[in-house]
Amino acid sequence: MPRSLWAWITIALTAAGLWAIIPVATHPADTGQLQGSPTASSGDAASPPSTAAPTIEVVMSDQTVPISGYLGDPAAFVAYVELVARGGQVDEFEADPSDLDLQRADGQTQVRAVTRANVVVDDAATLPEGDPVDVRIEVTNLPESGIYTGEIRFRVNGREQPQRVKLKVEAKARPALTPEVGSERVPLVLVRCGGSDGKGPDCALAQRLLPKGTKDARPVRFRNAQAAPVEINAVDVLLADDGGDVLPPGAIPTPSASTTVPAGGSGGVTLSLNRGKMPSGHYAGFVYVTAAGAADRLQLPADLSVRGGPLTPLGLLIMGLGLGLIIKLASPGTVGSLRATAGQGAIATSGSGRLLTALVFSAPDGRVTSARVLGLIIKTVLFLLLVAIGMRILYVDGAATLGAGGASDYLPFFLWGLSADIASRTLSNVGDLWPSN
Repeated sequence: MPRSLWAWITIALTAAGLWAIIPVATHPADTGQLQGSPTASSGDAASPPSTAAPTIEVVMSDQTVPISGYLGDPAAFVAYVELVARGGQVDEFEADPSDLDLQRADGQTQVRAVTRANVVVDDAATLPEGDPVDVRIEVTNLPESGIYTGEIRFRVNGREQPQRVKLKVEAKARPALTPEVGSERVPLVLVRCGGSDGKGPDCALAQRLLPKGTKDARPVRFRNAQAAPVEINAVDVLLADDGGDVLPPGAIPTPSASTTVPAGGSGGVTLSLNRGKMPSGHYAGFVYVTAAGAADRLQLPADLSVRGGPLTPLGLLIMGLGLGLIIKLASPGTVGSLRATAGQGAIATSGSGRLLTALVFSAPDGRVTSARVLGLIIKTVLFLLLVAIGMRILYVDGAATLGAGGASDYLPFFLWGLSADIASRTLSNVGDLWPSN
């Protein structure tokens, strides 16, 4: 082979070797990688390593924060929402609340009733990655009762987060119940009769003499001036006598069911009166009415007077009147006159029967006259009239707590009938109506 040909082959091989060596030598300088390290594409070498930005997640099922409270209460509309950071710790975030719309109880809606400045979110908290944090939300300056709705958006490093928090604020007004006319006070004047069932002749007579005292219920009514209904969920009656003894449980049972007073209307409760379990006496205290959401209980002054049934006083009064009449008949003058009349032999009777017959029916000559019959009728009417007057004065008007003092409370009924000034003198004047022959 000619020497010149070998020279050209040597030059070609040398050039090919240099061409293969130059890219390997210059590649690390262009990519910034050390020689012998894995190579990368030119597109990967031009961009920095990618890192995901942290996000905020709301730890709630429906992402709605309910807030409920009463107008006028300090810090009444406060709630907390759980936020958690994902993809790294969030040192700072921004809360962007919306205006709140109002839905009133009557169904009307007012848009932007409360501005966003009144929705305060504590966004100064740090959110560690994966660790939920309670963030405080407070709504202020609510003008009226109703349901307010809105939402809160969150931003991290200026980027809005996909999840939002919905707000539902229920503002309630404090109940303002006022007693209606006749319910400002609860005066009760009752009759304890007929045992625990309140039945029998004793109660039948009491119903004739004191119809209001035999009622088994007492309504108490209220007026609701608010735009929302008010629920009365508790009524308690606490009464004690002058000695401090409390009215027995069950005498005025507590209503078991709650009642609702409609908005702008009236309603109330009914107190059951178990008169058979009320000892005689005078009791004073209060009826306490508790409404849902009320700051204090409503207090109604109550006054209760309980007396025993009228049958016992009536019996004692009749006994006193009868004894007074017997004393009158047994007086010396009356007995002598009756004996003289009976001695004329008009009617053949013996002993006291002859005296009574002569007194009632017989004239001095022994004949039964119409004047004697009329006299008997008048005496009977006067006797019954005295009974009625005695019961009116002593029982109806003057014995509101009859029986509280024991047997001594019933003694005046017997003494009143026994009084000579009332019974004997009145009945003796009837004799002036009889003819002399």
